[in-house]
Amino acid sequence: MRCFQLFLCVGILLGACTLRAQESRPHSLALHWGVWMPSGGSFLARAACIAPAAEWDWRISKTFSVGAGIGYTRGDESGVTSDFYDGDLVAGFTDRRLILLPLTAHLRWFPGASPQQKLQPFIGVAAGGQYAEFRITGDQINTSRGRSWGGVVMPEAGISFAPVSGGRLRFEAACAWQYASNRWSVMHVGSLRGLYVRAGIRYVFRRQQRVY
Repeated sequence: MRCFQLFLCVGILLGACTLRAQESRPHSLALHWGVWMPSGGSFLARAACIAPAAEWDWRISKTFSVGAGIGYTRGDESGVTSDFYDGDLVAGFTDRRLILLPLTAHLRWFPGASPQQKLQPFIGVAAGGQYAEFRITGDQINTSRGRSWGGVVMPEAGISFAPVSGGRLRFEAACAWQYASNRWSVMHVGSLRGLYVRAGIRYVFRRQQRVY
């Protein structure tokens, strides 16, 4: 619940920053929904199906933008596992939950694209901090929880499309590789890695048109 409250508060702040912007260059607010697919050694073995995100972006030039965002990922899985728990190898049925809350700033490059174009491919990178919450319980394991803050970096590539040239509404899809330094020594988790695929909608705020 606290994670949802923080997610909502930051989303409201991002929207307020956009609405108060006095610059002529376009600002935008985006809402995304995605899937985070963890790689080996990331505590979970299967895809986390809940991964919404909110993002504010400022187009600082024809081909570059900067911004900030917040995400929320939650994954649950159950099954028979074999793990090192508190230094001992333990096998049995376990229930696991992982919650991630990344707070990032990003830089994007739109090669050869104008803000007025309908189709705009982009590549970029986001970096910042990430809060992680771990929980595990099982036949041979007492319920254990861990919390961790770490750094996170996410290189990405994607595409943005507007039905109307220069329109305010844009649809987006992107794929990012996420690496975070969150640790949990009880379960020998040394980092969190995975592929993040997302899609969403963006609303562009423009006070006036600008010719680049």
